[in-house]
Amino acid sequence: MNDITLFCSNCKFMFNLNANSRYPMEGGYCITCVPQFIENPRNIDQMFITKLKKEILTPSCHDFSDAEEFYRPHAYSLDINTLKIYCEEHHPGQENCIILEINPARFVLKGLLRNALDTGLYPKEYNQDFKQKIYGECTVTEMHFSLCKKLMYDSNSPLCWVHLTPAIYLDSAKFHFQCELCKNDKSIVYADEDGINNLYTIALNICASAKTAAFNSTVLKLFHGTNQENNYLKNFFLEMRQVAEEFKSDLVKSSRCLLCEQQFSIGERHPIMLHDEERHEICYKCFVTRREFICPIDLTPYDMNRKPISDIKILFDISDRSCTMGHDSGKFSYKLHNFPYLINCGHQICEICYKNYLQTNAIICNCGRTCEVRAAHLDDYLLYKLKYLEMFCEVPDHREAPIKCFNDNDIIPYCNKCKSNPKYASKVTPELFSKNLYKKLWENANSIESELFIQGRSNYILLTMNKRYQLYKYMTNPCKNVMRFNVIYPSVQESLVNWYALGNEDIIFEIKSNTKFELWGLIIGKPRTKDVIITVKINGQMLFQGNNPKSNDFDDKIFEARFIKPYFVDREITCEVGLGKAGYFHGYVDVRSNERNSAMSANLDIDYWIKFNFNKATRRENNYGGPILGLIISSFTLPLE
Repeated sequence: MNDITLFCSNCKFMFNLNANSRYPMEGGYCITCVPQFIENPRNIDQMFITKLKKEILTPSCHDFSDAEEFYRPHAYSLDINTLKIYCEEHHPGQENCIILEINPARFVLKGLLRNALDTGLYPKEYNQDFKQKIYGECTVTEMHFSLCKKLMYDSNSPLCWVHLTPAIYLDSAKFHFQCELCKNDKSIVYADEDGINNLYTIALNICASAKTAAFNSTVLKLFHGTNQENNYLKNFFLEMRQVAEEFKSDLVKSSRCLLCEQQFSIGERHPIMLHDEERHEICYKCFVTRREFICPIDLTPYDMNRKPISDIKILFDISDRSCTMGHDSGKFSYKLHNFPYLINCGHQICEICYKNYLQTNAIICNCGRTCEVRAAHLDDYLLYKLKYLEMFCEVPDHREAPIKCFNDNDIIPYCNKCKSNPKYASKVTPELFSKNLYKKLWENANSIESELFIQGRSNYILLTMNKRYQLYKYMTNPCKNVMRFNVIYPSVQESLVNWYALGNEDIIFEIKSNTKFELWGLIIGKPRTKDVIITVKINGQMLFQGNNPKSNDFDDKIFEARFIKPYFVDREITCEVGLGKAGYFHGYVDVRSNERNSAMSANLDIDYWIKFNFNKATRRENNYGGPILGLIISSFTLPLE
């Protein structure tokens, strides 16, 4: 309650929608006081009534199951120990009861939630719920229910959902614990051994038909063999209420894999349907590593040809990507290494704020809460989504700028720095961008005979957005040059610094990579003295044999030895290059400089690399020099499995 008042501006009594004397009217007055200030006052607008209802609790001292809302009295007091809510008639007058007509319910409940959170006694999912109720948008009834869950967690026996008294019955349809006041024709007695066994059977039957979105980690314990915990019974059946209420809910942002309990997303966390309809889903990673092809919920078998669920909006959703402290560090980014840190209140700070406040160990978040910085940790889930979903411009000078729009026909992305053009009208969202790429890939790519491309298209859901775009670009621009050296020598005409092959010399080297790619050819320095024959073998297979012509001028330094067909590389290959006797243009780096690393390895992307090892060559100094200047590789690469 931040934008309405609960009290009459004159008498200071709390508004009451069910009491004629305290009904709210225009001007912030109750119906009793308003004639003193406004002649012919109007009724308050419906928006105010709707907001006011979010700030009002319903007493738990009555049975309201059949009573219409208009006839239910408002809450008058709250027992902060038992959480029972009383009307004015039944208010017990105890010291631990807080009068809600003086202290607004939201203020009181928020304080109780903070106290519960600060104890550190409750499971992670409870603490997350407390934070959401403290800092998020919710009604006071929802806040009270979160505290009731805490109360039931602390209790040695289940409590009635409504009246917070020891439960005797259970509504077998809605899975609500009940007392004598609220039992109905669906109520069963549970408080004996037979009743408890019956509850497990009912729970299993409900879960077998419930959708994935209804489950949480507590309920899943029933299926993961952890039903012997001390608080298992009360905690599990408390959470079963959610399963019953959200029985047919579709997947939402917070939905989790039924096995590893990680939140669904794109990539290896993409949901896979275990049935013909969308009912029970597990993530792709669990799907490919699990040896038992049986649904963990209803125990029905499935085959390995199950299909992933189609791309849906919740898989692409990213929460606020900026530092909660308002620090001007830009948006959180995986590629730019601007990582988010999660603090106690549930908000994120940037790495700069994390380091700046680490010494004092205290940071006052914009939400008003003081948090321990040393308790902060990387927000792995947000970082994972950033890794898969963020997209940057392809223009060399704009590579750190996120894309904003793209051409519908060619799917060429552009950022704000690119020259504006009306035809680039489609605003980029990961979901829209992915759908357009997917359509183009399946429309126009049937003629491409490439093992790498076929694997990439079949694993489309596992790829980051940048990888998906690279796969699309492969259709029109399948390869690119990767150079080992920034400078090629000799760099001036008068220089005599050539790399000499004194006879027919074989340069043997290994290429290792943490990604799959196609090798389309090698980039070799041209000879300066005469034409020579070049041969290239990969793992003993001849892929190139041809003439490397003598350089005619100083702008003609490199020769592209393109293979008769691309060679598919999976982890490691051995290259054997035969050079004729000549002096060659070459690369060279000082072995004492940091540039030596560039001659030994090349970064293909933020997480992918190729490394060179020339230790088997005739001259091992090829590791930091020599005529092998670079590679011609596919413009698309795939992560290793």
